[in-house]
Amino acid sequence: MARGKRKRSRRGPGEGTIVQRADGRWMARVRLGREGKKPKYIYGRTFDEAREKLTLFNAERDQGLPVAPERQTVAQFFHTWLEQVVKPHRRPATYACYSDLSRKHIVPALGHVQLQKLTAQQVLAFQNDKRRDGYSGRTVQLLHDILGIALEQARRWGLVRQNVARLVERPHLDPPPPRHLEQDQAKTFLTALQGHRLEALFLLTLATGLRRSEVLGLTWDKISYEEGTITVSRTLQRIRGEWRYQEPKTARGHRTFSLPAFALAALRAHRVRQLEQQALAGWRWDDCGLRIADCATAPVGDNSAIRNPQSAFGGLVFCTRFGTPLDPRSVKRQLDRILKGAGLPHVRFHDLRHTVATLLHDEGVPIKAISEMLGHADERTTWGLYVHNTERKRKETAEAAERLFGKGS
Repeated sequence: MARGKRKRSRRGPGEGTIVQRADGRWMARVRLGREGKKPKYIYGRTFDEAREKLTLFNAERDQGLPVAPERQTVAQFFHTWLEQVVKPHRRPATYACYSDLSRKHIVPALGHVQLQKLTAQQVLAFQNDKRRDGYSGRTVQLLHDILGIALEQARRWGLVRQNVARLVERPHLDPPPPRHLEQDQAKTFLTALQGHRLEALFLLTLATGLRRSEVLGLTWDKISYEEGTITVSRTLQRIRGEWRYQEPKTARGHRTFSLPAFALAALRAHRVRQLEQQALAGWRWDDCGLRIADCATAPVGDNSAIRNPQSAFGGLVFCTRFGTPLDPRSVKRQLDRILKGAGLPHVRFHDLRHTVATLLHDEGVPIKAISEMLGHADERTTWGLYVHNTERKRKETAEAAERLFGKGS
């Protein structure tokens, strides 16, 4: 491009102007609005890079942060990154997790350090301090990952030369041993469920491998008795005390599949009991399932779903005696009590997914069908993490070896 011929990007007053220099680089020029104060110049190799840096500069200036990148601290950068990048583009649960861990751990320990002067040794010392303080390996892993994601954004914005978190080894975490119920244990579990208020919840989970957030967010309109199917299209999570419906993590998380007859029968009986509870509760029944779905996507302060609940989805399949969502911790406690009372080994709610995957595979169900039912994005996840060796398979393996190599062969 000939000298003096520069492309311009006009912006609002005080937002800056982006032009291309004769050497090919792009330059953003911002007037700081104070008499005698020199303009701020920001450079980028491309127009988009210069515009991104200018946007960050304006956001920091509006929040009262230092305008000089070389003086920006880790705390100041994390505030901008969380509010301008994570909050608008990631799930609310992800934002809450990143924000809480940053506020409790990263900012108190590293927030005072200038971003450009943060070193790999400081990151390593931070991780070691957390382990010495008694935090779990998983928590330290999350802190390492959050630092790495944030500093990678800083590197792309040109605020740091390299991502020092990537120079530090991710804390090693031995995965917990896979747990599942054997076939006879699963039958004992089903027997122990009989008559329990959450019998249908655990029975449905064991039959289908639904995630806890999926089963807690299930509404009656997603069950078709005529077709004998169930549709999973959202999850229910409590984020900072607020119940919200969320989209499944992957496209395959949206799924419809057939239910076994015993699960449909359990759901019918559960519906009858729920209607009886609703009649007993009377005006105290709070059908949150009718309101959460709309309120989760409605603008803040919009109470239209509350005023006209029939415009939303059907009520929750599994709820408290007064129609409100079940607390996941309460469901966990109930599961622990049932297992202990039946003399069964302790398993997590999530381990019921492992159980159904393993036992169905033992019965010869194709791995593709199991993966689709569980909503996995990749069949390798089902095969590598969810299907485990069972006592039945171990005995069959030993019997096969005996047939091949035993004295009677």
